[in-house]
Amino acid sequence: MNRVSTDHLRLTSYHAIPMKKTFLFLATLFAFGAAGYAQVSVIPKGGLTLSTISRPNNSGFVFENPNVMSLSGFVAGVGFDLPIAGDGFFSVQPELLYIQKGYKAEATTDVGFLVQTDSYNYLEVPVLARINFGSERVKLYVNAGPSFAYALNGRFTRNVTLGPLSLSTEGKNVFKEEPENSIGDDEYLSPKYFSRVDAGVQFGGGIGLKVGPGAVLLDARYGMGLTNFFKGNRDNDMPNDDRANVQNRVFAFTLGYAIPLGGK
Repeated sequence: MNRVSTDHLRLTSYHAIPMKKTFLFLATLFAFGAAGYAQVSVIPKGGLTLSTISRPNNSGFVFENPNVMSLSGFVAGVGFDLPIAGDGFFSVQPELLYIQKGYKAEATTDVGFLVQTDSYNYLEVPVLARINFGSERVKLYVNAGPSFAYALNGRFTRNVTLGPLSLSTEGKNVFKEEPENSIGDDEYLSPKYFSRVDAGVQFGGGIGLKVGPGAVLLDARYGMGLTNFFKGNRDNDMPNDDRANVQNRVFAFTLGYAIPLGGK
């Protein structure tokens, strides 16, 4: 297979999320909600994502003025709705999600045309404050709060057109230093240049429809990464200004079902 070598955005390892502390935090929130008020719910959910990146001043690309577009993916996981006010008006919603983020880019150069995609699979923990209003049968809500994610792995594609020739390659995005004498098309994302940690904020809203003992939830959310995950290319020849402010941007649309666990 012809290997297409292109510099592209990749992620740098800062510190791994302490997962044991994360699960302990979620368990504490759940216990607090269950002990305090009437209705705790567990929410299995899944849906689609549309993700891209923010990159002022063409940060992260060796090509000038690339056209960066959204990349579709999926999200799935579980959340908990933990009422803080007895009337259910205010609650906290921690979640544990498997979510895809990434981008698609096109660029025209002097020698040809490049189309590339990079997707990254994250384990993400949002902790959202939620305000609920409406009737028992139809409830509306808005939510917002911080999120913390850790990149697990990913995939890439490269398609290059050089006159009458078309070259393509695809493979895995692997978060570690490239081994000596490595073969194959996998891309190794050095911790010197790419961060696996993605801290950000999320906000959105949705509607809950009473169905059976629980409620069907339709949720729309926007996630804005605050962590700069790109620190430079592998040759370290980009100016400092071109390494800054490359962050994830994600729209997520999910369908879930809130299952009441009982309460007072």
